[in-house]
Amino acid sequence: MAKKKQQQPKREITHRERTRREQQARRQRMFLIIGISVISVVAGVLGSGWYRNEYQPLHQIAIQVNNRNFNMAYYIDVLKYDGQFYEQAYGPGQVDAYASPAASEAERLIEEAELVRQAAMSLGYSVSDSEVKQAIKEAGSTTKVSPPLDLVRYQLLGQQLLDDYFDKQ
Repeated sequence: MAKKKQQQPKREITHRERTRREQQARRQRMFLIIGISVISVVAGVLGSGWYRNEYQPLHQIAIQVNNRNFNMAYYIDVLKYDGQFYEQAYGPGQVDAYASPAASEAERLIEEAELVRQAAMSLGYSVSDSEVKQAIKEAGSTTKVSPPLDLVRYQLLGQQLLDDYFDKQ
């Protein structure tokens, strides 16, 4: 017959040990709560700084044409695309020479493209996104910055209006 193992009697925890364990558990919870609080405050400060300095300015309305709004990010894209031609004309590093004309030209270009798009829609002419992407692909990339889709749409609509509408008039 196998010997039976004698179970050791469970040791009872004294009052002092119990209060020490409870204090230790309270301290651990407190450190955990304080650590999570500090991390969330730091994340909140960094996140709000990024939002105010990076995200929000790019999504504010820069140009409004009739009932359509263009945000600052779109304006900057058009400015980069249009500004590269000024850079070629004046040379790299001559930012002061072409900054003001490029900014006013980009604004004029956005307004003109939107007005042509709205007028073409009222006449029943439109260009789809797939046609615009196809035109960009066919033209190839001769510049450092690819053109915004609305500017290519503006060129295609202008050509379509010249061929179909104004030639018949």
